Amino acid sequence: MIIDSRTGITEIAGICTQQLPDEVVMLSPLSSESIKVSKHIKRLIEQSAVAKALAKSIDVKVVVSRVPKPKDLDSFKQRCCQIFETDETKLFFLFSCENLEQEEFLAIADPDSNKELVSNYVRLFYGLNLELSSENIRAEIEQIGSRLLFSSSLEKSEEDILELVALYPHPDIYRTAMRFFRLRENTEKLRSFGWELLELLPTDQEAQQILSESYLSERKLDKQDKKKAVRVIDPLCQREELNPEQAVRYADILEDIEEYSKSFDVIFPLCDDQELNDDIQIQAKLIAARTALKLGHTEIAARLILDIPPKQLGGSLIFLAIETLKDNGDLEGAFESAKQFIRRDYNPTVIEQAASLAHHLNRVKELEDAIRSLAKLRISKDESFYQNLKDCGLSELARELQKSSYKYSSGHNIK
Repeated sequence: MIIDSRTGITEIAGICTQQLPDEVVMLSPLSSESIKVSKHIKRLIEQSAVAKALAKSIDVKVVVSRVPKPKDLDSFKQRCCQIFETDETKLFFLFSCENLEQEEFLAIADPDSNKELVSNYVRLFYGLNLELSSENIRAEIEQIGSRLLFSSSLEKSEEDILELVALYPHPDIYRTAMRFFRLRENTEKLRSFGWELLELLPTDQEAQQILSESYLSERKLDKQDKKKAVRVIDPLCQREELNPEQAVRYADILEDIEEYSKSFDVIFPLCDDQELNDDIQIQAKLIAARTALKLGHTEIAARLILDIPPKQLGGSLIFLAIETLKDNGDLEGAFESAKQFIRRDYNPTVIEQAASLAHHLNRVKELEDAIRSLAKLRISKDESFYQNLKDCGLSELARELQKSSYKYSSGHNIK
């Protein structure tokens, strides 16, 4: 049943908008006074004590009327949503009609002569009760699909898609838009409409799959995107639908957002998979070792790093690798691992480990050459670097590098 309530705040209007309805549709132009009153009445209905007493939850929808159809409908809709403080699924349009502005008439009686106006009302009607709109929406999607096949302008097809999205907040429309922008390789819009679809259908597997592929294929995600990625990738992981490369990337994302336990659970089963190529298996063991160390599983981490080339180890893992090799009696291997690390990075603890091993194995000259290679990459003015060398029994090397550093700095100042 449709009830037409007269404009204004009256007792009859209160009955029509707060006691009887399940849904209220408010028409408003964009004049400042109309916006102000419409927002006020919208809040009254949404917060109605009468409706609450009747255990009713009234859905309020806003129809922006008597405005010309803009070129950028999507941006215009976003602005109207902000103006009326409403969700985009609850905002519709009745665009102005030049003939109607001059003379009142029944447009539905002659739809061919007033196609735009009739189309606006039909879309509004279907939009208000989405269960009734499926057939009409499918027809719209089919029309766009046909145009895509024969159109030479992808830009025009994109305009049609965006207009449809703005007018019909419906899962099938969001799905069509998501697929279209996937073909166009427009990641931003693909994700936008994929998430819109998941807002309406939280377990939609196609949206989860397409969004997951989008996030897993991108190497540079910020922290917020990584957290969103986990929301769509996790269901695929639970269903065991990730291939090994995707599982490694997912574990990497989880590690980056400090979900160490979940990352370890995802990656550890891959560490003993003999069918994986060497690169993937090494990446898996690196992530598993790092997360195991974060979780306090030192023995597991120590076992994993034995199969990882020393040049790929870093940070706490190289320290653990050196200690593990020493515990296993492989002092030569421990020294080689430390030396390889020192050639590319500086870590005071590794310098100490390497110096101890070098003195024990009588390989101090090799260690000094490695540190000289590091110094070329790191012309350091940090006194702690030289003090670290002195504390490790490498005082002459420290003075030599410090002197070279001063000469380098002076030369640059002269230039």
